[in-house]
Order: sequence, then C-alpha cells, then structure tokens
Amino acid sequence: MKTKGDDRIDLLAFKVEGFGSDTFAIDVLSYSRNSILYFWNQERIFLVYKPDHIKWLPSAINYPRIPSRRLFWFLMPFIGLYGFALPIFMFGCLCVRFRPKVCWTENTWVAAVWGGARKLGLCKYSIYSVGDWLGASSNKNLIIYLANNVLWRSFDYLAATLSDLMVNLTKEIGEARDQFWGRRVGKRVYTSFPP
Repeated sequence: MKTKGDDRIDLLAFKVEGFGSDTFAIDVLSYSRNSILYFWNQERIFLVYKPDHIKWLPSAINYPRIPSRRLFWFLMPFIGLYGFALPIFMFGCLCVRFRPKVCWTENTWVAAVWGGARKLGLCKYSIYSVGDWLGASSNKNLIIYLANNVLWRSFDYLAATLSDLMVNLTKEIGEARDQFWGRRVGKRVYTSFPP
C-alpha cells in the first residue's frame, strides 16, 4: 500500500500502438504493476495502465482533426508544433511528478527530455527504442526538411547520447545514425533484429 507522498513509480513507458503492443503491456506489468503505460497512434495519446494509488491522469488526448485539406496545409505548422510540444510537456511533467526508476519510450522528443531528466536525477534509467532513422534528403518542402533533417536529427542525437540504453530495431538504423554523425552514437546500443 502506497502512503501519501510515496508516489514514485517503477516504470514510465510511452510506446507506439501497433504490432506487439499487447505483449509490451504484459512485459511492463510483469516487471512492475507500479508502472504508468501510455500508447500513441495517429489520432491520440491514451492511457493503457496506471496503478490504483494514482488518482488522476489523462485517459486520452486527441490530436486535432482538420476536415478540410486546404485548411490542413494552412494549419500544418501549428499542428506540427502541437504534436511536437504535447508529448514533451506531458511526459516531462509525468517524469517530474512521479520520478520513475525507468523511463522507456519510442518517441524521439520524449527520449531526449527523459535523458536530460535522468541527468538531473528525475529518473534512474532512460531507454530509447528506435524504430527508424528519419532523415530525409529532399529540399522540396522547407518545413518538412527542417523538421526531419534539423529538429528530428538533433533530438535523436540528444536522445541517443543521454539515454542509458538505446535499442535499435535493426543494425541499419544504428549504422545510418553513426554514418551521419561520423562516429558511434550512444553509450549502450542493442539491436533487436537480427538478434
């Protein structure tokens, strides 16, 4: 039984919803039921599990839906900023509030923030799981170019260097990152496939 003021959790996880999500949830809960688990997809961020002693957390936060394609392109910079800032703010606050022992995410923005939080002593370990290397070489759209080639790569570098463990889905992901930066990036790197 948790007492007042003893809200520290064992694991805070933020994962893409998809293949393997159910297994991941089972793994998290087998590690510790004193965990908070969120998934996200193209439409929303949603709570999968929280311990009973934590009384309030948002159960879902929906991303905006724009009915008109013309309006979407007009609002795209603001939607992108919202999609970038929302998880950083939300999971940064959760990390400060609950001071998890382990922070695990597939989200590059959040991984960079949690890596910094670990340096400040707000979590004990941070794990960054990487499913792709996003850098695009096209100059066709300035906003997309800056988002993929400047912002995303910078946050990926921070996440990779500040995390205790980086899990690359394939060896090619790690090789692309290392080739771009001209050196091995990350302290402890594990590759999921091939095992």
